[in-house]
Formats: sequence, C-alpha cells, structure tokens
Amino acid sequence: MVFSDAGEVQALAEVLAEHHRAAVLDATGLVASAGFLTSEGAPGSRTVRVGHRCLFPGSPGAMTFAEVAQEESDRVAAYGQLLREAGWTVRSTTCTRPRLLAHRSSRPDLGSGQPR
Repeated sequence: MVFSDAGEVQALAEVLAEHHRAAVLDATGLVASAGFLTSEGAPGSRTVRVGHRCLFPGSPGAMTFAEVAQEESDRVAAYGQLLREAGWTVRSTTCTRPRLLAHRSSRPDLGSGQPR
C-alpha cells in the first residue's frame, strides 16, 4: 500500500477541523486568523507536523507574548488529545514553540484514546 504524505496531512487536518479552526495566513505569510497549522514531516515518513499560531503580539486585537505562548501550549496539548482519541500516534516536540509530530496508528487496537 502506498501512502501519500499530503494525504496524511489532509486526513489529520480533517480530524482537527471538526473541533478547531485552521489558521489563515495572509499573502505575506503572516497569521491573519489564529488556528492550527499542519505540514508534512520528513519526506516519506507519513508524519505530519502540527502547531498552533496566534496573531503576532502588537497586531490589532493580539495578545501579549506570554498569552500567545500559553495559548499555543494549551491548544497543541488539546490537538494531541483529540488526535490520540482519533487513533493517531502523537509525539510532542518543542523547539521554539510547542509542536506535535503525528502519524496514523498502524494497529487497530491503538485507537482506544489511551496515551502512548
């Protein structure tokens, strides 16, 4: 069976979109509307990167840097729980921002929603 990394991104985004909004970026790549972002992981890995983006502090209606950091952390944790419940295997990572690496669990018994 051949898997498409783009297909994995689409499938994961559909799970998140049932409960959360996707981020909207403007033409320059800046966040116009807060929400989740997804992208392909390493080529051929069937892994999806997941994060949350807020409006940049200083933008009209934006939060402070501390509020942004807290919201990103809280939302990424919520995304992880939702994905686990939907049968995805999820690993948390942090570089400068909280993120998840997720892939579909290959065993049917892993979709129980229990932390892995």
